[in-house]
Amino acid sequence: MNKIETIVIRQSVKKERIILARESRGLLQGELAKAVGVSQGKISKMEGGFLDVSEENLNRLSKTLGYPREFFLEFTEIYPLGLNYYRKNIKIPVRLFKSIEAFVNLRRSEIEKLLQSVDMDFERATPYCDIEDEKYGTPEIIARSLRKFWKIPRGRIGNMTELLESAGILVIPCDFGTKEFSGVSTWTKDGIHLIFINRKMPGDRMRFTLAHELGHIVMHKLTTETMEVEAHKFASEFLMPSEDIKPQLFGLTINKLAQLKLHWKVSMSAILMKANDLGLLKDRQYRYLWYQMGKYGYKTNEPIEYNVPQEKPTLLSEMITTHLKELGFSVNELSSMLLLGEDEFKSIYSVENKDIKKPITKLRLISKNVG
Repeated sequence: MNKIETIVIRQSVKKERIILARESRGLLQGELAKAVGVSQGKISKMEGGFLDVSEENLNRLSKTLGYPREFFLEFTEIYPLGLNYYRKNIKIPVRLFKSIEAFVNLRRSEIEKLLQSVDMDFERATPYCDIEDEKYGTPEIIARSLRKFWKIPRGRIGNMTELLESAGILVIPCDFGTKEFSGVSTWTKDGIHLIFINRKMPGDRMRFTLAHELGHIVMHKLTTETMEVEAHKFASEFLMPSEDIKPQLFGLTINKLAQLKLHWKVSMSAILMKANDLGLLKDRQYRYLWYQMGKYGYKTNEPIEYNVPQEKPTLLSEMITTHLKELGFSVNELSSMLLLGEDEFKSIYSVENKDIKKPITKLRLISKNVG
């Protein structure tokens, strides 16, 4: 490589990609500096855009962080995820918070690339109802209005994930490295909504989290101190409409809570709180049932025999399969396009060789004519 080519490489390395790569691996600047064999000051200057990255250091960054060299040459905007209030309440460590933020930003940019080759033809539109606008009313009213707008029959929602995907909302199960973090929603530059959800949660909690994030999508553009409470109220009413569940909430016992869980596919705790919110329990009854929940350990682990199966999203996997089957990409070509190593691509997107032969069973994805 001659001197001119070396200068081009140095100027092409994007500081944002170094930050994303480091934070996605859960590393601090000092830890990366030690692994690469340079001072922390150099890493700081690289990430600040004050020091060009030499070819040697680019190779070291690529090897240390496990991303191909090309990963560091592509500009990516880093969007904050509005998790400040969530982190404040749950006490998520800064390092983990940054790792989650980087993970979501990287997956968003990869999905944007996938969407360049496919169009999503979805059945439902997702409206926006600003909770600050009095004409829309409370979160509960908005939840009932959305059910009506989407023509959801009365009673429980059979498959929350399928419902969201029918509205063009991608559900992406993830390992966030903690059970404390449930999920987060964001959107692509073309306005496609994404919900990243913790794959380690039980099925009932996953459904409630999906409804919670849907509440954010529908009601919130700006981060506020009340948004988490509002999204919780939305989720409760969306999954358990008061008019439908109220007749079933009289004479509650632990056993009845468990039976209702199987029907509504939400946690016993959520049902108990719903009954209390509707004013159907005296304070003594409410405290006694919570005492029993604690006594049997159901506050943290509800009975296994009443587990709600996890729902399996398919829209993103169909998008991958469309590229591999319909558009003729190899696994290596697709992972290269997404700037990932092949093994990491397979792990993140759950791709095995057998998946290439699977037929596409749904028709919500249409290959674009890029000819």
